[in-house]
Amino acid sequence: MSSDEKQPEVVTDTAASEAEETPRPTVKDRNQEKYLKYRHSGEISKEFGRQIARGEDPRCTYPWNRLDIVLRDNRTKVCSDFPIRLPRFDWPTTEDFHKEDQMWNHPFMQRMRGGMGTTDAVPFCDICVRSNKRAVNNYDWRRKAQTETRKLYHSIEGKLREDVFRGDLNEIGEGLSDMQFVKPNGKTVRLFRDKTMFYRRRVSKHRFFQIGRVLQIGLRNALASPFLAEANPHFEAADFSRVKGDFMTSVVSRFGIDAKATQLDPLKPLPFADDSFDGVWLDGQTLFRMDRDALFPELKRVLAADGVVHVQEAYGAGMLLRMILDDPNANNGRFEVEEILAQSGHTDLATRSRPEGAIGAAHVTLFSGEMDDDLMALRAALDASVARTTVLNGIKHQGVGGLFTEKELRRVLRKHDLTLDTVMPPQFAQFKPLPAHEDALARLSGDNALMAALGAVAIDPNQPLTDIGNYDGTVIFNAFVNVTSRKGTTN
Repeated sequence: MSSDEKQPEVVTDTAASEAEETPRPTVKDRNQEKYLKYRHSGEISKEFGRQIARGEDPRCTYPWNRLDIVLRDNRTKVCSDFPIRLPRFDWPTTEDFHKEDQMWNHPFMQRMRGGMGTTDAVPFCDICVRSNKRAVNNYDWRRKAQTETRKLYHSIEGKLREDVFRGDLNEIGEGLSDMQFVKPNGKTVRLFRDKTMFYRRRVSKHRFFQIGRVLQIGLRNALASPFLAEANPHFEAADFSRVKGDFMTSVVSRFGIDAKATQLDPLKPLPFADDSFDGVWLDGQTLFRMDRDALFPELKRVLAADGVVHVQEAYGAGMLLRMILDDPNANNGRFEVEEILAQSGHTDLATRSRPEGAIGAAHVTLFSGEMDDDLMALRAALDASVARTTVLNGIKHQGVGGLFTEKELRRVLRKHDLTLDTVMPPQFAQFKPLPAHEDALARLSGDNALMAALGAVAIDPNQPLTDIGNYDGTVIFNAFVNVTSRKGTTN
């Protein structure tokens, strides 16, 4: 073999040796350096760093895990940083999801899909390209991203839904807070202090937008009524108080919507046929004056399968303690209901028994009258008595009155075959004592039985009276009826 024939082999070996000692930079190697830099500095999330290291364009690889798709009502969250639910869509399968009239083509999704490419890609949120959304030191950035995302979504959502709402709220616009209403006591008040979208979002967040037939139980105020009525084709309301029902219908009528109010009889079941509603919006104050063990089976009866119950501010130990401290008799709820009724001359109510299936107590009829001062004081005294009995009996309390705690909420609902909506977590609030409560707190400290009961539900049982904020005050939650599992198995 000639030297001319061997020369290429020698050159090749030398080049390979030199390349091994000083490798030529490649796209992958350069991206690997970026990946290591970004990974250690926390500037981007790990999934994007790995993709950059492989020379790929960053794309979200986790959205199907993060979307929390719930086929029970076809709602979802987008990625792990999207703060609220999208509207209802009809997409039971992935193929349906990508249809032109389904969620894939929602205006918000279109914006997010700006750099995604083909229609067979998976939807994602690109905000984690710029930073690691899960890093603790990026909390402020994450909150800003969520706020901006929420504003964008609300602006799109509002425009999409304008043609869906019944009534005249769209024409009223931002003048909502200027509207005045005459209350049953003759006083003129401004009910609404927030913008229209605030109340509409609350209805939507709790799954009551376009669900069909809605029943509102408890009309402590009429704030929710117009927005439940405008968002659904059928709306009714019920309360023990005729006065509150009349006021609610007058408020809703101001927005060009007809509403029906039914006065509840505490000694009878709910006056509605089976499967009459798709959702019940239940006020926590009214719930406290009802028999929970009789009410929830009634809710299951009047609701269609897979119906939803929203409870607005059910009473926890903090709220019950506040009612005890506010006892107008300065007796901290020690008087029994029968004793209070006898002192007020309502002996007929004190002796009446509750038939089976009754949703309330006989004395609840006192909450249906006018709002004069004497009657208001009597109601407060009755509430204080029931509140004290409820605290003493704790979560096992039977009959009128009820106690909800964060720790025991799921168990209490399970007892009534209700499934807690975990996609929308419960919201708990606490109360702070007022200066006017100081004397009452001093008297209460000598009530050993009540102190022991309060200690059992206090966050810090060693200091049950240090702060009313030591207790769950009220809780807002959603629950599904006629459902025993998240898989949709019905009773």
